[in-house]
Amino acid sequence: MEWNRLKTFYYVAKYQSFKKASEELGIAISALSRSISLLEHQLKTMLFYRNPTGVSLTKEGQTLLNMAQLVYSRIEKVENEILEEHKSPKGELRVFATQGIVNFYLSPFLPEFMKLYPDINLRIFGMDTLPDFDYGNVNVALCPPIPERKGLIQKHLFTNHIQLYASPQYLEIYGTPETPEDLEHHALIGIGDELHRFHQMNWHLSLGCKRNESRNPYVTINTPNGRLMLAEQGFGIAAASREHPGLKDMNLVPVLTHIEAPILDNYLIYPDYLSKSKRVQAFEHFMVPRFHKAYGEG
Repeated sequence: MEWNRLKTFYYVAKYQSFKKASEELGIAISALSRSISLLEHQLKTMLFYRNPTGVSLTKEGQTLLNMAQLVYSRIEKVENEILEEHKSPKGELRVFATQGIVNFYLSPFLPEFMKLYPDINLRIFGMDTLPDFDYGNVNVALCPPIPERKGLIQKHLFTNHIQLYASPQYLEIYGTPETPEDLEHHALIGIGDELHRFHQMNWHLSLGCKRNESRNPYVTINTPNGRLMLAEQGFGIAAASREHPGLKDMNLVPVLTHIEAPILDNYLIYPDYLSKSKRVQAFEHFMVPRFHKAYGEG
């Protein structure tokens, strides 16, 4: 079995989509499809069910995916053991973080880290989906905690305290909400239902509603700066972190400050089998104290 075909199969299976796998690998969809067809011909079995919205695994495809997961995991461990033979941290370090953390929290610390560890090749991915540790695609993640997964080391980085914001112009036209129920008469800016791990940012959609009920947002946008910019331009009320860099320079007013708001914790996370990795330890020991100092932790 050719390694490239197995790799192609894994990404199509992971995303259940030729289009998404094509974007991830930088390979044309036609080439991916041909590779999968050759693999199916080689194995004399169908690996995927094709449908208009994507693909799903057959029983045989799931068996192959389980094997691919084992192969990727072992390769990651062997690669890590080889790299750790070096006296100083060296090699590729794949860091997954939410878009907000990459853009507003992590980026300012990167120049100093890169000067201190020139032999570490950082690969940073800003995504709001769950990190995939199983196949070696991610070494370290900076994101909300993952309590449902075992075998992970999770170190607290900082806490986001959620607050609602609107522009003075918006409040002058539509009034300032005094109670949660007042939000019924306002345009609300949400984060999107698909980002359930950040449900705290949709707090205002259900605030003051009956249990299991919520309001429809006027607009949803999955970046914190995007939500704040819309709020600043008078399009409605948005939820954001009080710690958001640059917030104090925006023309926004906090509302419903007397209401207890939720918090969103963020962690530095990596698999326990990387606990002795020099690259991972260098990243952890550099980043954790700086996040604590910058954002009031520790």
